[in-house]
Amino acid sequence: MSHKNGSHLLSLIAAAVAAGSLAAQEPQRIELPSPQNKTATVAPAQPGVKTTTTAQAFSPIVEREVEGGSYVPPEDDLPQYAPMLTVRGEDDSNPTYRYDGNPYRLSFTNGDFTPERGVDAALAGDAAARGSTFGFVMIHGRITEAKLKKLTDVGVKLLGPHTWQSFKAEIPVGAVPALRQFDFVHWVGYSRPEQKLDKVLAEALKTAAPTDKLDIWVNFFKSDIGPKTKVVKVGEDKTLSERHDQCAVSYTIPNGPFQAELEAMGFQFSFYSDTACAMRGLATKEQILKIRELNFVVAIELQHGVGSIDHDQSLAMVSVDRVRSAYPGSLVKMGWIDTGIDSSPWHSDIGTKKFRAWATTTESAYQDGSGHGSHTGGTIFGEGNADRRYTGVCPAIGAGAGSDDRIYVGRFLDDSGNSVGNPQTLWDVFKVSTTSGGITTAKRSIVSNSWSFKSSSGYSGTETNSRDLDTVIYTYQQTYVHSSGNTGSVAGTWCGSPSVAKNCLTVGSVRDWFSSTVRPGDVVTSVRYQTTDGRRKPEITAPGETLTSLNINTTTGYTNKSGTSMSTPTVSGVLASVVQRNPSFYEYKPAGLRALAVASAKFGTGVGFDSTFKEGFGMVNAYKMQYASSRSTYSNHTGQVTASANLDTFDVAIDPNCDQLKVVLNWNEPAASSSATAARVNALRCYFDIPPYTSGATGEYSMSSSQDTVIFSTSLTSALKGQTIRFKIHGYSMTSGAANWGCCVFQYLQPLTSTPTLNQTVDKTIVKPSETVVLTTTLNALSTQDEFSNAHIYYSSPTSWTNTRIDRTTADGLLQTYTGSTHTSFPYPALGTEITKGMTVGQGSSRQIKFTMQAPTTSGSYSLYTRATQHGSTGTTLSNASTVCVDGLAPSNLSGLTANRSTSTWYNT
Repeated sequence: MSHKNGSHLLSLIAAAVAAGSLAAQEPQRIELPSPQNKTATVAPAQPGVKTTTTAQAFSPIVEREVEGGSYVPPEDDLPQYAPMLTVRGEDDSNPTYRYDGNPYRLSFTNGDFTPERGVDAALAGDAAARGSTFGFVMIHGRITEAKLKKLTDVGVKLLGPHTWQSFKAEIPVGAVPALRQFDFVHWVGYSRPEQKLDKVLAEALKTAAPTDKLDIWVNFFKSDIGPKTKVVKVGEDKTLSERHDQCAVSYTIPNGPFQAELEAMGFQFSFYSDTACAMRGLATKEQILKIRELNFVVAIELQHGVGSIDHDQSLAMVSVDRVRSAYPGSLVKMGWIDTGIDSSPWHSDIGTKKFRAWATTTESAYQDGSGHGSHTGGTIFGEGNADRRYTGVCPAIGAGAGSDDRIYVGRFLDDSGNSVGNPQTLWDVFKVSTTSGGITTAKRSIVSNSWSFKSSSGYSGTETNSRDLDTVIYTYQQTYVHSSGNTGSVAGTWCGSPSVAKNCLTVGSVRDWFSSTVRPGDVVTSVRYQTTDGRRKPEITAPGETLTSLNINTTTGYTNKSGTSMSTPTVSGVLASVVQRNPSFYEYKPAGLRALAVASAKFGTGVGFDSTFKEGFGMVNAYKMQYASSRSTYSNHTGQVTASANLDTFDVAIDPNCDQLKVVLNWNEPAASSSATAARVNALRCYFDIPPYTSGATGEYSMSSSQDTVIFSTSLTSALKGQTIRFKIHGYSMTSGAANWGCCVFQYLQPLTSTPTLNQTVDKTIVKPSETVVLTTTLNALSTQDEFSNAHIYYSSPTSWTNTRIDRTTADGLLQTYTGSTHTSFPYPALGTEITKGMTVGQGSSRQIKFTMQAPTTSGSYSLYTRATQHGSTGTTLSNASTVCVDGLAPSNLSGLTANRSTSTWYNT
């Protein structure tokens, strides 16, 4: 085991800023796309009226089938959750789900405990001896406000839910008699000692030598912050130039009773996160076994190793060039966490931008020796000054006139691409406004992350890093975009951490090039996916294989890199363009952004979810997220439900010509309990109410899920189109805080199956041998169909003609020219006459390529063919031809001619 991380931490001092209180949410709101071309006729949805209703018994309608039987108690005693079991196929594909037994069990990632009803005698004794004790209270039946109020009225401090029906609690001795009398209290007691060790830690202890010090997280029932707490500043704030400053990082030493007791056992403190109520440090096996016996400890987990790093064709794949000129990211508050940015020298694509930087590494955030951070940053905000072909998604980010328009740089990875310190240190500064050199900048709206921790056994999203990130997103309403991870040195295909965090948007990777075995849009096989609690991760994909972006140690150079690290900044940039268009709606509403991104995505000709989980809901589409057209439109809504105000409504008119309706509901919520089996703590349902409307949480149709916080429906188009549907967002099971929801109703107005036409013209029809002609090939979607996607155009035949140049002008007017093999992105695009050559043109209603072709030396009439594919591996190959004559014959010599006129004489004829 590498201890580089822990050693560095011990030289620092560990930190945590307590999470701020959740700002009051404004009433539910509506956002509509900008009109573009012919706008579909759709009545604007109106903000709904928030009402309150009591929870009702229901027959769940889930968006995917559930196999097996359910544990069904009496209807009037319906439990909050029923545990689910994920069944994965031999190749990890097509996972299925079934209900898995009694919910009245205390469930941890390292096992379950099914107690007898009643108050555990050991807990009662400890409460009497100490005055109070930490433990778990298991609720029988539905978890309601009334039941929880009875608990708090007798002095029980509820510290958050734990799977399945339990709450962590601090229990005073005076509450014990009442707990014995409450009929809704199923059980009160302690977890088993073995449950307190996560699976990975338990396995590590089997082989650990007595002197081995393991890097662990100790999770507490509550905060250890107190009167002796100190905040230590490491480094100093420096103004490096007018545009660049470097800021110190702060760490918190709680100096509380929990820390004191741990250190008395030999625990070596390194870091504290008050957001997660967790402390990191080093301990031996013997010390760990003693720590787990401590009453204030919920769970102990192993720090999972070391976190590691995870345009020219790619951006057209997701329609960036169709929105970039209108929405280049101006004034969007962007941050990204990576290996920093290279300033020696500044690349011409980013040298005039303004940055504010922090680092947990010994290297400066402006000394990117890896190149990974500079590459991902260039994808987001590179200006393309050295080569317009490689302009980033949002080139105006960090380029505003104001001195406060600064990009936040968080360096968490060293020059080897390995993590140093803790990401919480950077999350703590990204979530608040900061001041340096007299310049104050606001908290970040979007934070891009191309790194993760990996584990062969997977993550549930209840480990410390994921819980911490969930709390930051929920409390400060920021959008965190995270790469799902790549398979490699760590076995297994599970999604990385904190990429599994339920509140973040996780990104997978697809290809943007053509070969003998893959096509544009094919998912990259090395993508990590899914969580151990059965949630869908990643939610979205973007091209990430062989992407060209900034190189380090150069002012003009570029380089290629691959992985979900490269797809993630593309998605971050797309989201930034949406924020620019409507900042009042999207800037600090991550659920609204995620709903729109997921609803507008599709894979191939589908609008559902990839059954293998690798591709999520499909590839991001920048154009559809911005504009309504004759082909699609949407209505996006946000709001908040709580236990006492658990119903929001809004109306949307479904176009009579709607061909496919996709409804996506997602929400962010408080973090789960440490090492709980499932990350989700609240459950929301969306009802579809057809006129005449009914009151309360009812409707003809509904959608829900047993474990996901992103749920969808695509099967109700015929039942709903032509009607104004009342959508009801119902928090039917609210056990913790509020749920900040986003719901996007996306309407495809034309059939999704696209059969475009391929048109071709030629600038000359007769040429001499070895002269050139220009073939202009245009792929057009029919106006009666949806746009094409993953399109690829190439010159096909005859092979006697030589392709000497490819030209493509992007939708925002950038000319991309390729004349050989010297461009950085080579071999993509590629000159030649094979199906693997040509260029990927991506999404759209019309895309065009110009092929400069050199004629052969042999005279004759030739039919020059270009071909196109679209929709990736499911697409049909189209072709068209132009006839060109190569004439290399000189005119024959004339003979037998005689003169019949005198020279220098005028004649009338």
